[in-house]
This record gives sequence, structure tokens and C-alpha cells, in this order.
Amino acid sequence: MIVMAGIPISRPLGQSPSLPPGFIPARDILEGPAKPRQFVKVIGLVKDYRLPVPTSGSDYKCSLTLYDLSTENDGGDLVLNVFRPREMMPEVGPGDVIVLLSAKVQQFRTDSQQSLITHKQTTIHVYEAAKIPQYPKSARTALKPDKLHSGSESSPAVEQYVSWLYHRINKDSVPEAAEFQARANQSTNIKEKFSLLQDVRQDMFCDLIVQVAKEPYDMGDKVTVWVTDYTENAAFFHFALGGGDLSELQLHRGQQQDPYGYTSGRADEIGTRSSLYDGFTGPFGKRCMQVTCYEPHAAVIRSQACKGTFVRLRNVQVKYGSNGNNLEGFLREDHRDSGRTKILVDVLNPKEGGENMSPKLKDLLRRKRDYEKERKSQLKELHAEARGKKRQATGHPDGKPLNSKQRRAQARENARKKMEEQTPDDEALLGLNEHVKCEHADQPVTALSVILERHIYPATVHGASIDCQLPFTCARYRANVRVVDFFPQRLEDFAFPRKVSDYEALSDYSSSSSSSEDDDASILGGDGRERVWEWRFALCLEQAMPSSAKGPRENLWAVVSNTDAQLLTGLDACDLRYHRDTLASLRERMFTLWGNLEEVKGTRSRKKRRRGGATGPIDRPPLDSSDVEAGARTTSVRPSDDAASQSGISQAISNRPFSCCIQQYGIKVDEPNPTNANAGEGKRWERVFSLFGTKVAYT
Repeated sequence: MIVMAGIPISRPLGQSPSLPPGFIPARDILEGPAKPRQFVKVIGLVKDYRLPVPTSGSDYKCSLTLYDLSTENDGGDLVLNVFRPREMMPEVGPGDVIVLLSAKVQQFRTDSQQSLITHKQTTIHVYEAAKIPQYPKSARTALKPDKLHSGSESSPAVEQYVSWLYHRINKDSVPEAAEFQARANQSTNIKEKFSLLQDVRQDMFCDLIVQVAKEPYDMGDKVTVWVTDYTENAAFFHFALGGGDLSELQLHRGQQQDPYGYTSGRADEIGTRSSLYDGFTGPFGKRCMQVTCYEPHAAVIRSQACKGTFVRLRNVQVKYGSNGNNLEGFLREDHRDSGRTKILVDVLNPKEGGENMSPKLKDLLRRKRDYEKERKSQLKELHAEARGKKRQATGHPDGKPLNSKQRRAQARENARKKMEEQTPDDEALLGLNEHVKCEHADQPVTALSVILERHIYPATVHGASIDCQLPFTCARYRANVRVVDFFPQRLEDFAFPRKVSDYEALSDYSSSSSSSEDDDASILGGDGRERVWEWRFALCLEQAMPSSAKGPRENLWAVVSNTDAQLLTGLDACDLRYHRDTLASLRERMFTLWGNLEEVKGTRSRKKRRRGGATGPIDRPPLDSSDVEAGARTTSVRPSDDAASQSGISQAISNRPFSCCIQQYGIKVDEPNPTNANAGEGKRWERVFSLFGTKVAYT
């Protein structure tokens, strides 16, 4: 042995063998000049090993971490990913020397580190560390033949180099056998953190494989990016097809006081596409999540990701964003690995994956393909409707032409079927208000024309068949509507006082009894009973249709009871003329529901007063929408005035439709005409609609 400058050298000077021809150092793979998809030869020592785990195919996957003289001092690790049948996997130990032939370079990680992956022709020769002799002896005696390519051999020069390398290289980074095996065993116990977007939830940390759906937005110290894996999550922001008005952008940014831009004074922007939708071409619906990436991950997104790029994001924190309505992702700096910052963004290239592509990326591509097929089919139907194509009306089953009554019945039935067959993507065309929640969102949608339809009950009287029109039916529906009017005319009157009755616990007690009790109390000089405040108002609901749809739209009046109003507004009724803060909260939440409707009604009322219009008492809205059609109830709004008023308001207001629950039932009302008294003497049944199970989301 020769000692030079106090350092022992285990070989004679001048006899250092060079790397065998065709082999390259690990440093050339990690930092270049080796390029992705290039096949290379490498010799290195094993310092870490991850046991084989199954893949979606027939192969298993294991990983080896190698190093050589070019990386022994700086901790540079070269990762080899082995894909083979389990019985063909290499058996390695700490410090074993690997001679690798025809391994493929891959650029999977985006932190400038390349790695290796096996191919069908890749040969792996393992030389057991404990059996490797001193140089210049050959390491042939330590060889574990490749199970997949058992007939292959290394040249004598290579096996001599193996002996020299093993006894020359610094092995401080190679763990002891017990620690090496413990790490290997632990590699199979890692908890699966991968998640589909449809499964993410509040306070979750997960790994995602996604596609960038919109060009990243650079905010200086961070980058925001919208990503998708083509699954849906009810807590995501809803990208409506053809949407993007200013209201959605402002509400997404948390501008709660004017979420629809009605009071912003910028009328030219209302209805235009916002920057949130700029450059966004899908997928529509609730399929995209915004992820905020901080440094150093933001640098990778800036330089390597754009719209359409596939990426893997690791350790993403999921929580509700600043608007409190939608889940978002956050990718922050990670110092868990010995104080070193880890890059948690990997750019994936499906064109280079081949047979070794991640099965999760393959599943994403399949979902994308299915979505695009479905979207193309829907767009064809929309384009056909836009060109004015209409389905030919089918005749009666017996071949006879349909009369006008039958044609109307068939049109109603077609409308009912079309509404019931609506999918979430069809509803996306309406741009439904995401800040109004419906209790039974899983129920099919029913058109107002179907809800308003009178039901006929076939009966037999004295042997003759007759059709009896039912005054009402007890039914519940889900509908997509918008508010075009409300009653009373002032929000201050949406709550009214009521005296508490001792008889309210009785099953046959009705609120109509309270008026007679109040009259009795006034006659008797008052009884000092407690007064409570309750909500009582009504909304005129109009059928929601795409903006391109033409023609009249059905509407009905729906009353809102005290308990349903509490759910809708999140407020308890009180004297709104005294409690101005509650009135302000009510106005803000109803603004979310009906947009600038209150402003439009106020403007029209002031114009009417200036023209000298009537200022007498205002009639209640009709309990039954058919009242307006028939014009038969003197207590209802006059048909001509009501139709003109609602038509004008409907065209003037700017608001968004929403999904809600409507129920139909009947009540008894006074009827002086005995012919119409179908509910007992002096009484008849009146059909009523009411709103229930609907809530305005607020923060």
C-alpha cells in the first residue's frame, strides 16, 4: 500500500482502470449530456432499494438507488425503476455493484434530475458486495446472473472494473445490512396519498395527477393554476357553458356586497365574459380545482406548464378558499427531507410513457376521451337547435292527426321528459347560481309547464265515464327558475307580527283562526298575549331557459312560509323597520337570489307615481297561477296589468337562475257561489305552490 499526503491508497499509482468503453458516469445522466429516451450503460453501487409492488398490468415495479465515483461526494442519486414480472426482479443488497446495459433515460422529475427505467432489452448484472475480490481480480465469482437474460455476460474488462470500483469508492452512504433491509420493508408500507379530484375534501393532503385546464396566472411570489382530472366534485367552482359574466368573477373574489355587478356602475361589463373564463374551454361543470403553487414549485409551473400540460402534484393541501364556497388546493414549500427543499411538481408526457406509463395517467386520458365524446355529441345537438332544426311532431298511435288539445298535451309531455332527462351538463347551459343551494339536488328537474298542468281523474258516474279535473295535487318537485317579482312590495313588510295562541298545539288549529281571535280580543279589550314575528312573503318564479331560447316562459307564484324563509335567508323574523341590521342582511341575501329586481321594481314604481298612476292598496299575488290565466279572482292581480308588469320586469332585470324545491298542495278558502263550493258549504279548494328546501349561501 502506498501512502500519499497521509491518505492510504489501496492500489498502485498509475494503475487506475478507466470506465469501460460505452459506459457513462451517473453525473452525465443526472445533469446531461445524456438525453431522455437515450439508451445507456452504467456501473454503480446500490445504496437504497424499494421492494417490488404490483402495477395495473402483469409487471411489478421496484426501485434501486445507485451512485458511482462521479456522485460519491455530493449525494447525487441515480434512480433505476425496474418493471418486470415479480419472479424476474433482481435481488440486491447494500453495496452490491450493478452493471446496467441498455437502460433508458427518462425525464420524469422536473427538478432537473433525470432517472433510468428498464426496457425489454435491459440487462441487470448484480455483483454481491461480500464476494467481490480485490482488483485486479475479476468479479465473476460474485455475479448473480440476470434472471430475465440468463445467458448474457459482462466482458472481463467490465468485471475487473467492478472489483476496482467497489474497493475504491467511498461507501459511507451505504447503510448497514439491517438498516438497508428495514428501509426496504418500510417502502411497501407507505400510505397511498393519491386521490381523484372527486374524492378530495377539506383539510386533506393528497397527490394528484391532473391536466392544466387554463393558462397559469403568475402573481409574482406564487402561481395559480386550474387543473382537472375529468371527475366532478360538488364543492368545486361551477364553470357554466357559455358563462363568465361579471357576477361570477366578483363573487369568486369575495365581493359579497355586489356579487352580480348591478351596483358597480359599469353596465358595459354586465353579461360579458370575465377574466375567470378567458381562455377556458373546458371541462365545464364542477370538474376543475384551482391550485395555488408557492416557490419553488411556482418556478416549475412558470417554466414548464401551460394549458393542456399533464402534471403530478404531490402533498397538495385541500381546503375551502377565501370565498368559503369552493375547495381549492395549495402547494407549499416542503422541508421534510433532511432540510432540503423538495420539488413537488412533476411534468408528465403521455406521448413518452409507452408501456411504462402510470396507470393513473392512463385512466385520466380515458376519462378525458369520454368527456370529449360526450361534449361533441351535446354540441352537435346545440348547433342543430341553433340552426332552427325542429323535430317533426309525431302523430297519434292510431294514425289519426292530433287535434289542438292533443298537440298541447303531447308538447307538455315532451317538455316533462326533456326536463327529467336533463344531466348536470345540460343544467350547466343555464349558468345556475352556485350560491343558492337546493336540498334535493339529486331529483330530476320538472318544467313549470308540467307543474302547472291540471290533473284529470277518470271516474264513472251512473255507468258513464267522465273526466274530473282535480283542484290540486299533493306533490313535490325540483325546478330551475329565476325570480321575476315578489310580494309584499317592500322588504320591510316581509315579516309581520302574530299573537301567540294557546291553541296552537291543537291538531285542528290553523293560522286563519288568529284573525278571528284578534277581532275577539279587540272587542274584549285585549288580552295582553305575546306577539311573535314571522316571515310571510311570496316570489314569482319564471322557468329558467338558455339565453338563446325564444318565446314566452311559464311562471308561478310560490309562497314562502316562516320556517322555509328561515332556511332560505338564515335569519329570524323581526320588526324590520326597527332592526335595520337584519333588514340590511335580508336585502343582501335576497340580492344574491334575485339580482337587481328590487332596484328595477323601485324605479318602475317611482316612474308610475310621477306619471300620476294609482297609489291605492296593492292586491296580493294570486295563490294559483291559473288565476292570472282565467282572470276569475277579484282578489288577484288583474290579468292584463299583471302580465304586462311581469313581462316588463322580466326583460329589465339581470339575475341568474337557480335550482329550488317547490311543493303543491291545497287550502280551503271562502266561496260564496254554491256551484263552486267543492270543499264543503261555503268553501272551495284553492291550489297553492310554496318554496321549500332552498338556501342562499352566505359567509
